[in-house]
Amino acid sequence: MYFYIPDLNGNKISSEQSSHLVSCRIKSGEYISITNLMGKLTYIRIAKVEIKQKCFWFEVISEKQYELPKNKKIILQARIDKLYLEKLVEILPLAEVSEIILFEAELSQNKQTINYHRLEKILIRSCEQSQTIFKPSLQVIKTSKLSELINYYKPVVLEQNPKFPLTKANEVQSGGRSAVLVGPEGGWSQSELKKFKDMGLQFCSLGEVILPSWIAGLAWFCTAKQFSV
Repeated sequence: MYFYIPDLNGNKISSEQSSHLVSCRIKSGEYISITNLMGKLTYIRIAKVEIKQKCFWFEVISEKQYELPKNKKIILQARIDKLYLEKLVEILPLAEVSEIILFEAELSQNKQTINYHRLEKILIRSCEQSQTIFKPSLQVIKTSKLSELINYYKPVVLEQNPKFPLTKANEVQSGGRSAVLVGPEGGWSQSELKKFKDMGLQFCSLGEVILPSWIAGLAWFCTAKQFSV
């Protein structure tokens, strides 16, 4: 497991950043890996611990700065129930998703407020456990900005319809990006489907089994990968 430490300067981890180290009972003399989740991975030895002050002093054994992955996976996800949203955020690092963009669709459950701070905490802990060094970007946008992002990313639209089979057309698109547009549990409205069609987007079905919205985007990336060989 990696530990997220946003500020890797100096040789001290203060109480503002050490809560996970404390909960894992890290002791003096132990070797651990820390990351700022921006590509920097540092292997350190804990030299001294003051548990009451929640402070850790360390010495650097090695460190390396990694480059961002060239191929990016983006999910444009309509808002879903908060419990399912938390599940989705938790597995983003496991699927190597680069970015998730949340928006309100016409059939979204729009009475629930998105707790951005909680989602970020879940995302960080998942990155630590999966030993991911680049944290996926998480943003919530207004519906009015959706068209602009669709024009930029040109995502594939997931739609439960046998007319839209999965094909090789779902490979990584221009600029090293592959994006998918996922609706809420209630699916897309007819007006939204018409809008996406008028925008020239490609539609795709994942098959006869209707997947939950929170896992459909991840399933698309996993399935489409088989067609890019």
